[in-house]
Amino acid sequence: SYSSVMAAYARSKDVDKAEALLCRMEQNRDSGSGVAPDTNHYNTVIMGYAQGGSAEAYEKSLAVLDRLENVDNIKIKPDCYSYSHVLYALSRTKKRDKAVISAKMLERMKERGIKPDYICYGSVLNACAFTTTSPKDSDEFKREVFDVARDVFTEMQHSDKVRMTDRMYVSFFRCCDRFLPHNDDVTETLISAIFSKCCQDGLVSGHVVRELMIGNGEMKYKSRAINKTVLKGLLGDYCHDDGEGHWIVNMDSLPKEWGKSLRRKEENKLHISPGKSEQDNNL
Repeated sequence: SYSSVMAAYARSKDVDKAEALLCRMEQNRDSGSGVAPDTNHYNTVIMGYAQGGSAEAYEKSLAVLDRLENVDNIKIKPDCYSYSHVLYALSRTKKRDKAVISAKMLERMKERGIKPDYICYGSVLNACAFTTTSPKDSDEFKREVFDVARDVFTEMQHSDKVRMTDRMYVSFFRCCDRFLPHNDDVTETLISAIFSKCCQDGLVSGHVVRELMIGNGEMKYKSRAINKTVLKGLLGDYCHDDGEGHWIVNMDSLPKEWGKSLRRKEENKLHISPGKSEQDNNL
């Protein structure tokens, strides 16, 4: 069948052939003969391009989504899956404005009555967290990226389609560190409030603590968006001085309730997969 052949092409990263089959099915539809494509056929091609890792992954997956949006059939329309893969591909580009584009894509799907899921929101947060920056960036540019992250993070906390994870907190803390002023009272107050919410949600993992510190097994303090006094206030007696000017956190000493909602026990330990980028480890 068309579906199985297209899926095989997509899995083998020969997505252009999958799209060629899609084009043939579109011709069938237009001529009124043969098998016409449905939403799943379009999604197979969108997913293939988005996960293929090519430099044109975002542009190609977006082009197929545009075609799907314009199909003149009420039964054949994009779903959450369609947008989530395009957002994923966008988050991995080097586009300087990918945060704003991602936010517009969320609005685009919501205008069609489609509620974003955790993959959609997570991709937008990653687009913000991994936006390419320059020393010449204006405060306005940084604030624009952070505003997208803040709005999306707030929205996802109130969504009935999203189950919060530690990685979502990781991405937001990274945005705070990259786009807000360091050693600033407002920044530190915000980070403290978000960390408290993370504790309440039971999602304090090694990945979360790493965003506040830098570590090697046990984690040593690194100057980031918060100072040592605030960091000590967040972690309390679970953070101690090693006698050489560094503070160390032993993850096993943290309160059990701080990690009660982690899906796997391993998520409460620091683990970075060898050979993967920071963004890969944050998905």
